[in-house]
Amino acid sequence: MQIITSYLAGIGVFLSLFLSSVIAVRRKSGGTRLYLSAFILASGLATTYQVLFPSGLFRVLPHLVKTYIPPQFLLGPLLYFYVSSVLEENYRPSRRALLHLAPFALSIVYLAPFFLSSGEKKIAFVEATILSRVPSSGEEWVVWLYLQGSLWAYALAALARLRDAKKRTAGRASVQIQHIRAWLRLFLSGVLGALAIFLVVDGFMLAGAPLVRFNSLISMIVASNIVVLGWRGVANPDHVAPPEPVPAAAVPDAESWGRRFREIRETIAARRLFRDPDVTLPDLAKSLGCTRNELSRIINAGGNVSFHEFLYGLRVEEAKRVLDEGGSASRNLLSLSCDIGFRNKSTFNSAFKRFTGFTPSEYRGRAKT
Repeated sequence: MQIITSYLAGIGVFLSLFLSSVIAVRRKSGGTRLYLSAFILASGLATTYQVLFPSGLFRVLPHLVKTYIPPQFLLGPLLYFYVSSVLEENYRPSRRALLHLAPFALSIVYLAPFFLSSGEKKIAFVEATILSRVPSSGEEWVVWLYLQGSLWAYALAALARLRDAKKRTAGRASVQIQHIRAWLRLFLSGVLGALAIFLVVDGFMLAGAPLVRFNSLISMIVASNIVVLGWRGVANPDHVAPPEPVPAAAVPDAESWGRRFREIRETIAARRLFRDPDVTLPDLAKSLGCTRNELSRIINAGGNVSFHEFLYGLRVEEAKRVLDEGGSASRNLLSLSCDIGFRNKSTFNSAFKRFTGFTPSEYRGRAKT
C-alpha cells in the first residue's frame, strides 16, 4: 500500500512541477497566476518525503531529505496572497506583508546544519527515525502544528476578505467575477475540510501514534489538491484569475475595434456558435477564421468584456428572444438553459439577472402581462 501511495504522491509532485510551470509561463500571466503557480509548486515540494522514503530513493538522493520542510512554511502566505490578488486588482504584498515569509527563511537557517551534513548522516537519520516509526520528535510537532495553525489562520483571513469583497460589490459584480468568487469559496472550503481531517490526525498523535503513520493520507490529500488546482488553472484560467484589462495603449483605434466587435458578435449570434457549452476561445476563433489572440483582442478591446462575459451576453439575448416568443409560457427553463449553452440552471439564472435585472421566471411573467 505504501508503494502505491508513493507512486501516487510522485505523480502529484510531477504534476505540481508541470502544472505550476504551465500556469506561470502563460502569456500575461500576472501576479495572480504566479501566486497560484507558487502555491501548487510548494504543495508538491512539501510532499516529496512520501516519494523519498517508501521507495528508498532517499538512499540515492540523500540531500533531498528535509528539503520538503521549508515549502510547508510557504503554503499559508501563498494561499492568502493568491486570494488577495484575485479580489484586489494590481495587488502587491506590502513590505510588512512579506514578514509572513519569515518562518520560511528561519526554517532554512535552522535546517542549514543538517543540509550541509554528509549524505551518510542523512541516510542514518532516516533509518533511525522515519523508517523506524519512532514517536514524533519536537521538530515534527512544531512543523506539523505550525502548518495547521498557519493554514487555518490564512484560510479564514482569506475567507473574511472574500466576504468583504462580496459586500462591497453587492449587485454590481459581473457574472465572471461571481464565478471566480464561487471558485474561491469552493477552494477555501476544501482547504478547511482538509484541515478538519488533520485535527483527527492530531488526536491519534496525542495518543502516541507517530506522524509518519499518516504520511500516505496527508500526501493523498495534497496530491488531490494539486490536481484540482492545477487542472482548473490550466483548463479554466478565467475562473482562477480575473481577466487582465487591455491597456489603452494597446487599442490605437477604439472605433475600429468596436466595429470589428459588432461584426463578430453578429456573426456568432447568427450562426448560434454560443450554444455549445464546451466552446472555447480557440474553437470560436477557428470557426470565425481568425487567431485566438486576434479574437481575444477584438472581444476585450472592442467590447470591453471578457470572453465568458461575452458568451453569457449572447446566451441571455437568445433566452430573451425565446421567452418573448408566443407560446413560450410552458417552456421548461432548465431545458432552455441547456439549449442556449449554459451548463446548469443556477448559472443561467445568475447570468440572466446580471444582464436584465430579472430572473428568467420574472422576465417571462413580465412578458405575459
